[in-house]
Amino acid sequence: MIRTLFARVFNGLASVTFAIPLLVLLAAASVLGGVIPQGKNVELVSDVPEWVRGLNVYLQLNDLFHSWWYLLLLGLLCLSLLAVTIKRVPTVWRQRGRGVAAGILLAHVGILLVIGGAIVGGISGFRYSIHLVEGDVTVLPGLPFVIKLDRFTMEYHPREAFGKGDMETIPRIPSRQESEISLFRGGKPILQTTTAPGYPTSFEGIKLLADDDDIGWVFDLVVIDPTGREKVIPVRPWAAPFIRLGLSTAQIFAHEVRRVGVEQDDPEQVVKPDATEIFLLEEGGKPKSMGFASEASPLTIYNHTVYPWDIRPYTGMQIYRRSGTPLLLLGLSSLLLGLLINLFAGRRTLARTYTGEKTGPLP
Repeated sequence: MIRTLFARVFNGLASVTFAIPLLVLLAAASVLGGVIPQGKNVELVSDVPEWVRGLNVYLQLNDLFHSWWYLLLLGLLCLSLLAVTIKRVPTVWRQRGRGVAAGILLAHVGILLVIGGAIVGGISGFRYSIHLVEGDVTVLPGLPFVIKLDRFTMEYHPREAFGKGDMETIPRIPSRQESEISLFRGGKPILQTTTAPGYPTSFEGIKLLADDDDIGWVFDLVVIDPTGREKVIPVRPWAAPFIRLGLSTAQIFAHEVRRVGVEQDDPEQVVKPDATEIFLLEEGGKPKSMGFASEASPLTIYNHTVYPWDIRPYTGMQIYRRSGTPLLLLGLSSLLLGLLINLFAGRRTLARTYTGEKTGPLP
């Protein structure tokens, strides 16, 4: 009874009728993962239906390649390929010789190792996209350390090096971008290093890589009402808040800082150092610029005084661990070797067939 049940399960796993739907599901899931932004800390867009958000709780659509059901599909594919290998290789050995059988075995083992590497990476690997603010400590759940951006340095090539004429029309090209970071565990520093785009820092199998385009400034927006009461609102460019002024329905927001010679885009616009542009959200959701505010020259909007304070640089950072990489490399090597052996052994078998040597029937 048990042997019969095992045989049925084994033959089912080794059958084409099981493998093809499984491959179709994996292909569809991979396409879905390519369409939806992926990352453990990536949120779905705000305008998706509520039922999609509910589905995401169970299916982890924004972290699909690490989800339980995607890893389950990979595991079933691994079992199917293992069953096919056990069932087919002895037959190939008898009919086409040990060379072809060895090549097929190595190729199948290579595919199994690649799938195994993907499963290991899905279970223990991760990738975070975060923002580090100079002077702040960033904590990520599950990470064995916390990160502090000690200092962010950005320097540019002089515009004169790239042409003549109107210097304001020549884009500014970075010459140096460095992030000095410290890692802490249990309140004690365990590593102090400098990372830059293209030069990741590696620690305990975890890599930290600075972005070259996700950089800017964070600041606090100080709002003083007509009675003199002060409110300080943190402004982060990746999640700029809307601020209501008193009891009115007016809302304002600011999302970036412009500095002379650094981020000034419009040569016609006179922008004071450390200034932020304040927008008033009108009826219908259309923003209207109210001008630039700085600590030295605050703006007055609806009897409220507004200006930026505590301006600090930030940089994007990719933090990831690819724990399945050794298995993937070993699997690709085994697959390539198996294909080469199979090609060489297959040509020898074909040559013996044409020269009249006795060989078994081809499968």
